[in-house]
Amino acid sequence: MTVSVDSSPRLSIALLAAGDSARMGTSKHLLPDADGTPVYLSRLTMLRQAFPDVQDLCLLLRDSSQCSSTPIPPELNARTICVDASARGMRPRGPALTFLAAFSSNTTCHWLFIPCDYPLLTAPELRHLLQQHRDPVTCFENAQGHTEPLVGIWNPMALSHIATHFLSSRQHLVELVDRLEGNRIPPLYDHSLFNANTREDWDDAIQLLAQSADKS
Repeated sequence: MTVSVDSSPRLSIALLAAGDSARMGTSKHLLPDADGTPVYLSRLTMLRQAFPDVQDLCLLLRDSSQCSSTPIPPELNARTICVDASARGMRPRGPALTFLAAFSSNTTCHWLFIPCDYPLLTAPELRHLLQQHRDPVTCFENAQGHTEPLVGIWNPMALSHIATHFLSSRQHLVELVDRLEGNRIPPLYDHSLFNANTREDWDDAIQLLAQSADKS
């Protein structure tokens, strides 16, 4: 199943690649998916298949030195944004800086953000998020009631608040969702919001994906 965005907000999609992770031993976006493909490629492929009508699909890299290790096949019709080159003069840091790098490249559309290190986040979950979207921001809320601002759809007004108020951390983004009375929805499955922070976390998640694929 795919989603047409004709009746939805004009959407751009950003896959967020983290920098080098000491706990992972490499950059998270280069970790292998269940079939051995670097996760950034498998995620971009999933996003292109799930949202074929989206014209602006992006991979956000922390710095330009990562570009040589992240080639994108032309059939995915995706572009790369390097945060260090896009964010000169911006005061926010952390995840907010990544959001603003995407926003500065296209200030008129809604942005759907997806981090690379949520390996169990699937296309049905993201379609569910789009179907439940309500301005100015819609994001997931887990079973413990914690807001996940890094997996969400943000409109231009919401993103402009990040720069205006010099926000930076994930917690700042959570507080902004609160102030804007953002729409928080539960995922279809609690495990979809699993955030892999160590190599063991990642390997466990990939093993689970491989087992699910074998059963299907």
